[in-house]
Amino acid sequence: MSKPAKIRNRFFIFLVLILLGILIFSVFLVENNIEDTPPPKSKLVLLDKMLIQ
Repeated sequence: MSKPAKIRNRFFIFLVLILLGILIFSVFLVENNIEDTPPPKSKLVLLDKMLIQ
């Protein structure tokens, strides 16, 4: 009984992580779309600024 439960828990955690990643990614895309869409280079600069802060 304990082995299938462990596998199920791992799968559930994996699913939640994927959903969270998609949520964060979609929010990030929406925020980028609200602003005037800059070229990729300035997006990288913005990312670097966010990481530094």
